Amino acid sequence: AVVSTQSGHYGRADSFYFLLKLRTLNFAKNKLTRISTKLSNLSRLREVYLDENTLQFGSDDSNNEYDKLKLRKLFSISLGGNSLHRIPDCVSHFHHLRDLILPHNDITTLDLGTLQQCPHLIVLELSYNRISSIPAGTRP
Repeated sequence: AVVSTQSGHYGRADSFYFLLKLRTLNFAKNKLTRISTKLSNLSRLREVYLDENTLQFGSDDSNNEYDKLKLRKLFSISLGGNSLHRIPDCVSHFHHLRDLILPHNDITTLDLGTLQQCPHLIVLELSYNRISSIPAGTRP
């Protein structure tokens, strides 16, 4: 099952939490300001596209509601064009994540601790950000 809604006017993406067979969720180019933790109920969700919204993650989201967002079978998430300043901590809960797509944001540093929690990561897309250095110990 796929839900795809682009260029709409949705302020929240929790209206579809009851679609338990949902595998792909596309809310690109909307006006989303947050991700509901109710999406964790979608245990079959594999792909999430949230590009070009107005999503905000705090300077330390480890102690807020996003820490409860646990999509354990998610293998691809795209958050391009959201003005994110860093990789969200909740990504560390996506243990099967293969693709982390974050272009056109305001990311300045890489959090290796968060990325180390994603052992299956194959694609890390960080083009068009503000990264000025790569932390020591990072392989090219």
